[in-house]
Amino acid sequence: MRYLIFLLVLLFPLVAGAQHGPCPIITADGIMKETCDKIYNGDITFNGAVNIPGGITDPSAVKQTTGNLSLFVRTTGNDSNDCLSSGAACLTIQAAVNKIPHIISDGDAVSVDVGEGTFAAFSLTGTNIGAGSSLNIDGTLGLVTGLTGLNEGTADSSAPVDYHRSMTDAAGGWASDELIGKLLFCSSLYSPIITNTATVVEHVGQSSCSGAYQILDQKTIATGTGASGYSPIEVMNISAPTYTSFGISNFKITAAGVIGILLYDSPGEVLRCNATNQFYGFVVGQSARMTRIGDSFCGSSLVACFIVQRGGGVGNMGDEPPSIERSVALNSSGQGAGIVLGLTIIAGVKHVYAANSTVNGGLAILGASNAKVELSDFVDNKWGIVIDSENATLGETSDSHVIIENVNVSDNTLAGIIASEDSNILASNVEGSGNSIGVELKTGATFARGGTATTITGSTGDFTLNGSVTIMDWATYLGSSSDVVSNLENGCRARY
Repeated sequence: MRYLIFLLVLLFPLVAGAQHGPCPIITADGIMKETCDKIYNGDITFNGAVNIPGGITDPSAVKQTTGNLSLFVRTTGNDSNDCLSSGAACLTIQAAVNKIPHIISDGDAVSVDVGEGTFAAFSLTGTNIGAGSSLNIDGTLGLVTGLTGLNEGTADSSAPVDYHRSMTDAAGGWASDELIGKLLFCSSLYSPIITNTATVVEHVGQSSCSGAYQILDQKTIATGTGASGYSPIEVMNISAPTYTSFGISNFKITAAGVIGILLYDSPGEVLRCNATNQFYGFVVGQSARMTRIGDSFCGSSLVACFIVQRGGGVGNMGDEPPSIERSVALNSSGQGAGIVLGLTIIAGVKHVYAANSTVNGGLAILGASNAKVELSDFVDNKWGIVIDSENATLGETSDSHVIIENVNVSDNTLAGIIASEDSNILASNVEGSGNSIGVELKTGATFARGGTATTITGSTGDFTLNGSVTIMDWATYLGSSSDVVSNLENGCRARY
């Protein structure tokens, strides 16, 4: 656990160090004015309304929107185009992004529509999004081609599998696991696919797939690195009133790199994206407002698939959506956790599936003040869920630091849940088997069982308060509402 915290601490200062300073201010005709709109690698785009000493002026620069703006990018485009239609599209995403004004006025909607194909990396920095306005950069989804079986059809049935679901189509005809990481679009929802057989597709979420379905894939691929040298998609220092004001969607990152998609100091959403072969698949955070990931897939990340750090919301637990929702982390080559919630005020995961983090946890909660984990599966990892809350600010009660509800933690090499450093956990309807031990508490951690429906078991026992020296079972030690077990030496406590 400690090396993962060290890597996270290193990551964000490095990203922060890649930023360029704010636009300088000069006085022109007695009025204070910014001298530039954006800075990319030290190249300044100057505001055409300001005459810089030396006579440098760029009349093409636009500082603020005066209405909605739609920009287009296609592999057949040209960066000398105005990019205002698909027929006069830009060739690169960066060229379109450079046309976005520094300020998006209240109520205006700005979009960048990126077509099918492979595109060079881009960076977006310093945009101010006004109240009721929006900025969205959208790739393209389409039916998967080249499958052994169907890419669209009609579901015969849908059924729960632990805390995710399966869809059956007897006519599917798929090769085993050829749909992993694709999107099942059914009943108006996009659900990343976990695994498949010839006739059955397992996917995240609990909504039943009935009627027509499609198997989709991201047709827009981003490659290379942006200005900071970290990621094909780099978004930094965006100002927005809410996470719904800014969005990145429908991109795929496949070439090996440091970070697949990066949102730094920028509230917003990453939706329906796929990143593999990265050190970090998705990194979002360092924002005072909510940053979140939804309907996305990550596989084969060296350190971690999804990281949300200092990107939690404000207010009460129920006021914010989950930080990560309907997403899959198959961290098959990873040395870190599949999902990391680090140093956030309010954070949560819902409808996620995290597996194959063989040297760390499916989910690691590191210093999150208030976190909620619900309707999710953490299987075939070293630990199912890792909780380390040293120096975290607790919630309203000592048992609300981490809430775990309706969760499956099974077949993890060591513990289903391991908690340390004064973590406080309230578990309700948390189940699982095939772990080495169900719950392991260390260094002052506390665990509230929340009823007999919480039955996390292991081959060596149900729970321990002292590093597996003493193994206890739920029925004997925490079988009724008055039961409490404490370790006076390390401060760990478990109660019904």
